[in-house]
Amino acid sequence: METPQDKLEIEFNNRGNTGQYILKVFYDYEEIKFKAGDEEEYNPSYTFQLESLKSINIPLNLTKDIKKDNKSHKITVGVYASPEKNAKTIKAMTNTFGVTIDYELVFNEGEGKISLIQKPSNPMKIMDVQFQGIMINNDFKSDNQAMFPPYSLKVKKGEKVKLAYRAGGYQDVEDYLILSMLDWNQINMDEKTYLLLKNNQQN
Repeated sequence: METPQDKLEIEFNNRGNTGQYILKVFYDYEEIKFKAGDEEEYNPSYTFQLESLKSINIPLNLTKDIKKDNKSHKITVGVYASPEKNAKTIKAMTNTFGVTIDYELVFNEGEGKISLIQKPSNPMKIMDVQFQGIMINNDFKSDNQAMFPPYSLKVKKGEKVKLAYRAGGYQDVEDYLILSMLDWNQINMDEKTYLLLKNNQQN
């Protein structure tokens, strides 16, 4: 890449159901605008339709606000299912309905080049783990029991919500990053735009 705005391409293989999907991009774990597909404007999300077992390639350009600064930054890309549906209506658990991948954007001083690096991973190693991923709940149990998340949370406007996050199954992972969205827009947790948690159950 010559500039942070050079065209990138997202390849997504749909192993789920036919329906709508939404693409989100984060820069240093904060939501940014981008231009995707055939859109002319920069937006914080891109929604598309895709049939089951089909794949799609989506060209995108990052916001012009990103500048070369000779530092390393994180680019986080996520594709999530059914943005037009309500989990309460379809009675679907929402703890595993998307994929998120983290990249490192490295500005190489002196060379004038930009590198996009993904940390190698082997997802097949964790396929047989009984519990994996992250669940969200507002039901707190003293015995650390894994509770299924509710279909929806009922809150009043302006009300602060206390949530329980449970992460596990990835014994070779040092940290967990939690990004939260409301209506597909990033929201604060504990007055922070994201939470970085240590994995205390490593073997």
